[in-house]
Amino acid sequence: MTKGTKFVTIKIEANKTQFIEGIENEIHSLCLKVVELEENYEYNSGIFSFNKFYKAPIRIENIIIDKITVSKSSYGKYYLDLIIYDDKINKLTFSIDKDSCFGINIFQLPKLFDFINEYITIGYKINKLNLDNFSLINRFFWKMDDNIIYKLVDKLKFSAEFGETKIPGKDRRHWTNVLITNLPTNLYVKKKILDFFNIKNTDVEKISVRGSENQKDYFEDKLKHYLLKEFDYKKYIINEWFLLKEAEKK
Repeated sequence: MTKGTKFVTIKIEANKTQFIEGIENEIHSLCLKVVELEENYEYNSGIFSFNKFYKAPIRIENIIIDKITVSKSSYGKYYLDLIIYDDKINKLTFSIDKDSCFGINIFQLPKLFDFINEYITIGYKINKLNLDNFSLINRFFWKMDDNIIYKLVDKLKFSAEFGETKIPGKDRRHWTNVLITNLPTNLYVKKKILDFFNIKNTDVEKISVRGSENQKDYFEDKLKHYLLKEFDYKKYIINEWFLLKEAEKK
């Protein structure tokens, strides 16, 4: 933020949020009024209209911004007082390290609001969200890379499973299945793989499907094609974040 900045305009277009230094439209602008304190900048939400500022909460889809406080230090924090709607009203204060992923000034924060709105729209609950050092938020907005699918499927282990069934009064029946093991820990990816094989039980540790030994490549290729068509990259990233948080608890 440039020294002497008094206002930051909040611009919302096509579900994307942008912070602009100064007042963009003096007739009517959603904005944050900047108050410089000894150690922080305090941003109060409101409306700028005809050269006057009217303090008021600002709504960005599922989020109401009440106040944002930013440490002057490059190694400080963002403090955000927000009201967030999923299936209920959540009044929350987030404390986020500046070196997490938002840079040293407030103009990177719209990425956070866009993320939270998409996170809720996809169907996740805000009470699972802890934004401390949330580095994966940058990846959430990256374009899907097909190599992610190839690497995920390549990590699966496809092998042949042989067996026999005894039938009274008849010869033994020999059979071959394709066995898929080393299923991913990412629950979204695992669910998509199980959907492909029409398996409802998500607790399984392996998949066994009728086939022959030489059909391993067939199933692997078909699964790749299916995931390339059906894969939701953003759900994948959110579940990667869940795994990261679980690992940090251990």
